[in-house]
Order: sequence, then C-alpha cells, then structure tokens
Amino acid sequence: GYPADGLRVSGEAMPASDPSLVADGAGGAWLIWQQGRTGERALLLHHYGESGALSPGWPAEGRVVVEAVQNAVHPVATSDPGGGFTLGWVAQGAGEGRLRLARFDALGSLAAGWPVNGLEVAVSTAWLRPVALAADTSGACLAWSETTDDSARALLTRVTLAGAVSAGWPTAGRTIGVGGAA
Repeated sequence: GYPADGLRVSGEAMPASDPSLVADGAGGAWLIWQQGRTGERALLLHHYGESGALSPGWPAEGRVVVEAVQNAVHPVATSDPGGGFTLGWVAQGAGEGRLRLARFDALGSLAAGWPVNGLEVAVSTAWLRPVALAADTSGACLAWSETTDDSARALLTRVTLAGAVSAGWPTAGRTIGVGGAA
C-alpha cells in the first residue's frame, strides 16, 4: 500500500531531515525527524500502526516533541521495554551544543519523572553529534562525538529508565576514544 517513491511524512514547506525510526514493540513504529522552522529546528513525531498507516488521532504534519526554541538537531532514538522510546538530540545554541536525552511512553508523551527539556548529558563548545543509542530493560546507553578543528573524541554514558545517569558513570560521559584532526 505504500507509494513506489515513498510516503511523504511531512507536509510542511520547511526542510525535513535526519529521520530516526524505531519499533514500538506492537508491530508499529515511531518516526522522529528534524523539521526546519523559521531558522530553528524542532523534532517531530509520528506513530504508525502495524498496517503502516498513521495511527488515529495523530496530526498529519507530526506532533512536536522537542520545541524549535531548542534548535533541536541530530535526533537518535531507540525502543524501550514499555512500547515507548528514548530520544537523544543536540540543542544547538550560539557557540555551544547541549546533548539531551528524554524518554517517551507508549502514547508518545514524555515519561513521568523526565525533565521537560530532556536530561542534559553534555554541554560543549565542540561540535556534538549523537552517534548511537541502545536500550535494555533498565535504561539506555548513549554514544556521541565531540569534534573541534584539531581533535575529536567519542564518549559514552548510561541513563536509567527514570532519567538519571546510572551509578558509576561520570555525569558528562566516559571518554572511549580520542583522535587528532583528520
């Protein structure tokens, strides 16, 4: 039932990019993407049922899950055991980026106990980019890179389902690799 050239998920004239697609555990999927809006970007969400149709009650243009005021970029997501998902992104500001993480329930709403603007994992003047997010039954691990003109490093942290950095993990992540300029 899908068009040969793909299914358009965003009806807006502004650019849409960086999609992240994760299973909902019930045969459907969550789709999160970056949507340009008046010089800033928001993260939008769709939910599709097992048939591939947009779930009833979902707006065709998507539901905003991270407001444009954060200038949210580079979404990365993973399914969680409750049918929802965990989402990582960068809130890009003037001269710095803030790596954030939030968990959403099976209805696509922010999970109880999580900060409205997401848990701030890292703040840096380097270019931040979430690379991978993987979940298990008690939380998720997030890997990201921090790049400057002359160096790069990869970092990793683990967060609980309740929205706290896991015990034994540094609050700003553990460096797992360092390199010079390419």
